[in-house]
Amino acid sequence: KLSLMSYNDIGFSSVVSNVIFAEKFITDDRLPFVTVDMPNCMGKFGILAPPIMWYGQLIFLLLSQMIFSVFFAGIIFNLIIRKINTPASYLAGFGIIIPLACYVPFWFLHEFDLRSKVMRMALITLPINVIFKSLEAMFGFAPTINQKTLYNYCMYSASLLDTEFDPATQQPKKASVREALALISDYFLHFLLITILFSVTRPFSFAPFDASVDAHSFDHTIWDLFYVEHLLNNFLGAALLSVCLSFSTIGAATLFCLLTRGKVFRVVKNPMFTSNSPSDFWGRRWNNYVHVILKRGVYKPVRAYSTKGAAVFATFLASGIIHEYVLTILFYVHHNEKDSSGDCTNCYIPLRGKNLAFFTWNGAVIILETMLNDTWVIRWMAGKLPKPVISFLVVLTALPVGHWFIGDWIHGGYFHHFALGFPLIVRLS
Repeated sequence: KLSLMSYNDIGFSSVVSNVIFAEKFITDDRLPFVTVDMPNCMGKFGILAPPIMWYGQLIFLLLSQMIFSVFFAGIIFNLIIRKINTPASYLAGFGIIIPLACYVPFWFLHEFDLRSKVMRMALITLPINVIFKSLEAMFGFAPTINQKTLYNYCMYSASLLDTEFDPATQQPKKASVREALALISDYFLHFLLITILFSVTRPFSFAPFDASVDAHSFDHTIWDLFYVEHLLNNFLGAALLSVCLSFSTIGAATLFCLLTRGKVFRVVKNPMFTSNSPSDFWGRRWNNYVHVILKRGVYKPVRAYSTKGAAVFATFLASGIIHEYVLTILFYVHHNEKDSSGDCTNCYIPLRGKNLAFFTWNGAVIILETMLNDTWVIRWMAGKLPKPVISFLVVLTALPVGHWFIGDWIHGGYFHHFALGFPLIVRLS
């Protein structure tokens, strides 16, 4: 009887779980909707249609993160920005806002039993947004225009990215129809690119080259790190992750634009093929949004009291810690996944510390770059070598240990779950 039902049986969480998140999107059981027989080529091929609900879940989560971000923006504005440099502001930031924001994704995971790594990744935008916006606000490095009014600050936070503001009007920039259409066009170009890349690489589990080093392992020798096959697998994994990140952030920017006409700065700028230095790769191309919030939330506060090298190292250390937190969300084990003994035999459990080691490595590379930047060798390379060669050398500084970062995304199923949202071309016979 209705009177005997618990709240969870009829509540919001139960309805959302059973209607929106009923499909977990962790296995690909799609059947081809089109087949093509190519006897003179390689056999019979089919095309798998992307499930509409995959995008429905993603949009629901992004909208939820935007709403939560506006809620947190109001708290940050009133408890930190209006009370900056007071004990109360630090207490609010470190004691209430940041811990609460870190908990929110776990509430979503618990309530809706999200299994897809893609959906879980969508939850990470909120805590990263709130953590670093709290830090920059507490230490006085939030952009002046962005925090001028509560409306500005809410728009600054709601995009989940870095909202553009007009210095003349002191208001968020509005996208023109042409800019909105260009954003949508870019989104579908990425959609097509990922379809092709995943169709080619998924049959090889996204690591087609036979390397002596497992993509998720620390169990290797120094020489193993420089095998060509290992480097090629790491390059491919990094390229796939870069394209997926670009697609996801363009999608979030498009959704924000359609809802508010707001504009955001581009996040990913072809880092694998156009970077001219390690600092250019990490600072302006790989994930420009994370670079910006790390700069304002970690680098500048540390730099105010220490050396540039210490600030760079602290920034990469913070990035490593955040990525360890990301893994905690991605590989969270829901109680429904556990057996009677409390174990999950099919769950992938990443080895902790690899992300921290990877970003520490790259922090050291950036520090080394600043030390050698004015030497004749570096100046000669910058002036004489072709740009593609320079980009290759830049990427090579991270490739030997790239599996410390990329490996868990490959073996943990992220790319497999991401592929479920695209019309893949598969070989049938």
